[in-house]
Amino acid sequence: FAREKFGPASPISQNLSREPELFLQKAHIVNRYQARLTRLYAAARAGEITKQDALAKKQALFDRLHADCMAIAPEPSSFSPCPGAANNAGLAFDFTYTKHYPLLYEVFLSQGRDVRRTISAVKQALAAGAASEDQAVKTFHDLIGRQKPGAPGDAFALHPLPPLR
Repeated sequence: FAREKFGPASPISQNLSREPELFLQKAHIVNRYQARLTRLYAAARAGEITKQDALAKKQALFDRLHADCMAIAPEPSSFSPCPGAANNAGLAFDFTYTKHYPLLYEVFLSQGRDVRRTISAVKQALAAGAASEDQAVKTFHDLIGRQKPGAPGDAFALHPLPPLR
């Protein structure tokens, strides 16, 4: 929209064109810290570390998370670089949005960084019958890995996507 309305060289178009990569940075950070927190809690439950040590490590983890997400540059225009709350709930909330974002970013790249084509590809992939999260993930991996529309076993043979530019 911004590119069409204001032109590709406009500041708003330039700023928004960076957002997918900036959110990818956030996704990698959030996903990494979610995994670290999960391992920390598992170690505490297994008795490998004391509760007090776990709490201190948790605080340090959230401090590093905040520093890492604040280091995303340039500052994102359309989203907060850090979880809304520096606690388990804030991290878990953001993780729901970042968990599969790297995969969807790959879909975006496979569609020539074209938002409309990406949305169309995602809609087609989900319409092909992904009934579970695992099936949707497999469908997106298949979409990224397919060489050309209509290839044997291609779920999109009936509705091929336009070729990449």
